[in-house]
Amino acid sequence: MISSNVGELECVKVTRVRKNSTRETTIWFSQKYNFIPVKVLQKKDGDEIATMILDSIELK
Repeated sequence: MISSNVGELECVKVTRVRKNSTRETTIWFSQKYNFIPVKVLQKKDGDEIATMILDSIELK
């Protein structure tokens, strides 16, 4: 579950660890909104270096 400005979203969490690197990317995909990414977290050497969290969504 991810808390965002569009509410609590049930997500699928995927983590990618690169070969020959200490950088790791974790992405949470929303089940409710056709698996769009709602949170992206990047870490290097165990330290958080970037975070993106969904602020709003408009479906057409």
